Amino acid sequence: MSKFQRSLELYLKPHYAPPNIFGGHDYTHVQRMVRLGSQIRDRLNIDFAMDEFVTAVWLHNLDRASSLKHDIQKAGGLSNYCLLLLATSSFNIHQRERILDAVMQHSKKDDDPSDSALLTALRVADKLDRIGPLGILASAADRGGLLLPYNDKKPFQVESTAEKNLQTIYNDLIRVLEWYGMLPSDKARSLVNKRRLKFYIEFLRMLGEEVSEVTNKENRVEEDVQKALGPYYHKVLGLESSPEIIDELSTR
Repeated sequence: MSKFQRSLELYLKPHYAPPNIFGGHDYTHVQRMVRLGSQIRDRLNIDFAMDEFVTAVWLHNLDRASSLKHDIQKAGGLSNYCLLLLATSSFNIHQRERILDAVMQHSKKDDDPSDSALLTALRVADKLDRIGPLGILASAADRGGLLLPYNDKKPFQVESTAEKNLQTIYNDLIRVLEWYGMLPSDKARSLVNKRRLKFYIEFLRMLGEEVSEVTNKENRVEEDVQKALGPYYHKVLGLESSPEIIDELSTR
C-alpha cells in the first residue's frame, strides 16, 4: 500500500462509519472489496493496476457519506472532489482519469464492452460482496431503518430493481440476487461462493415462508427468485445437489 493510499484510508475511514454512512457502504464493505481485487484480476484475466483498483474502491462511496456532502458540494460535485483527493497522489493524468471514470460509472445498471478493466473489476467486486450472509445484513443496515421489511398488502411484489425506487428490504434482497446474472461473464460468476449463494437463496425461501404465514398471502418467493436469476435459475438450483457443495459441507 502506497503512502497516498494509507492517507486516503485514514481520512475516509471515519466518514465511512456510522452515523455518517449506512451499512452496506461502510468501510468494512470497502475492505472486503479490496481483498477481492487479486482474485478478480487473476480469474477474469483482466489487466488493471492494483493501486488504481484500491484507490477506486476507497473513492466509490464518497457520495454516500453524509459528513462529506458539504465538501463535495463546495468542490463543485463528486468528480471534482475525487480529483482534489487524487491531486495529492503520484498517479499521472491518464491514471486519474481512469480511476475517476470507474468511480463515476460503477453504479450504472449494465456493463459495456468499452468499459475499462478497472471499471469492470470495481463493479464485479461491488456485486460479489453483497451475495452472501453479509449481503443480507447489509440490505437491512443499508436502508438505515427507512424501509419496512416487507409490504403487508403485497409482500411478494417486487416494485423495482432500481435502488432509488426500493420500497422494502425484501425488494432489496431480490435486487441483489439479480446481480448474479448481471455479472459480466461466467468467469465472474465462478467467483461467487456457491455455498453462500445457496444460503442466500435458502434465506429468501425461509423469509418468504414466514412472511406468508404472518400476512396470510400466497408465498410467491420462488417466482421472485426465478425472475431475479433469470436464465441462471435452473443452473443455480443444481448447486443444491452438487457433489462440490456436498463435499464442502461434509468437511465442515
